[in-house]
Amino acid sequence: MKSDTGDDWAMWNAVDLWDTPKQVKGVKPGDTSQDVVNRYSEPFFAMALRRAAHPVMGGIAANTAIDTWGIEGGEDWEMGLLVRYRSRRDIMEMIEEMATSGLEIHSFKVAAVEKTIAFPLDPWFYPGDPRFLLGMVFTLLGLTAQLRHNARA
Repeated sequence: MKSDTGDDWAMWNAVDLWDTPKQVKGVKPGDTSQDVVNRYSEPFFAMALRRAAHPVMGGIAANTAIDTWGIEGGEDWEMGLLVRYRSRRDIMEMIEEMATSGLEIHSFKVAAVEKTIAFPLDPWFYPGDPRFLLGMVFTLLGLTAQLRHNARA
């Protein structure tokens, strides 16, 4: 937290799910790993959205990894997600809230996820920045209004 600039940042998550989830409290026989990880991600993203965090991009893996070395088992991933956070303090508050609120969702992540890599990125610019997107929307609206005004004149 000492290095927290207060600026927004992003977290890249590469995820590979178990074929069948581990049996923990709250996991029913027949549940898929995707069902179980959703029990973690839905409340997590509800907390994240309240703090202005949001997914920037995500998707299902199109194939195995193209280039890996020094990572055992790093060839196979199921999905990836890039999430923008307002500040590092926000994610620390989310972790604290999960730990103190009695919201027991982390066990669902452990039950569903075989392996994951999550690491922070400190970008200086990316198109998912809400300030950039809002500026683009207002610019587009202004240009549209000006075009309509000029067409009537």
